[in-house]
Amino acid sequence: MKAMLLFLLVSSAVASARIGDTVEELEARYGKPVGSSGGCTHYEKEGISISVGMWKDHCHLIYFRRVYSGEDAVKHFGRSPRDLTKEEIESFLTDNPAGVKWDGTKGEVMSKDEKYTAYVSPSGVLIQTMVFSRRGR
Repeated sequence: MKAMLLFLLVSSAVASARIGDTVEELEARYGKPVGSSGGCTHYEKEGISISVGMWKDHCHLIYFRRVYSGEDAVKHFGRSPRDLTKEEIESFLTDNPAGVKWDGTKGEVMSKDEKYTAYVSPSGVLIQTMVFSRRGR
């Protein structure tokens, strides 16, 4: 029971990054970024990599995946991290953005209000606003 409670608390803390966050809000949760590439800024917390795409000073794309970092990265060199659990996936969707309902938890899913889209697999969850996904078209 205590292990499950701890797991839920950790998942909630990591999932607290939300679509709409500013850089200041992201850094308050995760500290300074660990890197950037392809227009995304990368953070790590508690074994989860959080990559964000910013537009007009707000997070419009967020990607969660499990990673090995620090000593674990050396210890598990060449191995893939374990998949996200169903509970972690549901937590990431529930919190991004807060209160939005989704039409599923696997594959490509749309929010019920059709303002957000998500790509969900056991290896990661990518969520973006429809405005962001269409901005390059």
